[in-house]
Amino acid sequence: MKRVLESHIKDLGMYSSERNFNLVNDPVSFGASEMIMDAMRDGLLDAAVSVCEGVGTVVITRPDLVEMVGAHMTGIVSTSPIPEVRKSLLRRGSFILDKKCTIDQVKGFQRAVKARLGKLIILNRALSMPDQFLVQRANLPRLDHDRQPKPLL
Repeated sequence: MKRVLESHIKDLGMYSSERNFNLVNDPVSFGASEMIMDAMRDGLLDAAVSVCEGVGTVVITRPDLVEMVGAHMTGIVSTSPIPEVRKSLLRRGSFILDKKCTIDQVKGFQRAVKARLGKLIILNRALSMPDQFLVQRANLPRLDHDRQPKPLL
């Protein structure tokens, strides 16, 4: 684990003000962020609501950026502000939920709907029934309750 995190810091500047969001080649062809990147390139999605270290919840509108935010991030429960990461994402057309690094993809989804982004995907979060109401209100397909993942805790 330590070796992997050290390589992410060295190669991508993750968890630091040196964060690199420039995609050189696709890291793999089968992960969630790679599939979302391809769907955005093909026009199937307008944006992805995700979480990034240094900013918290972020609405990403560029395919290459959704890949770079998600490529090596397997899970995140909290983060602290990194101003350089925030500026870099904003320069690339992303919407950031707040300056406190809040992690709340439902609020990120609401922000994306207000920005009139229609075809959305939410990463890293299972929707509860009240959250599904937001999906329905945005005229997006509602998830089947029986197919919802059960919370781990």
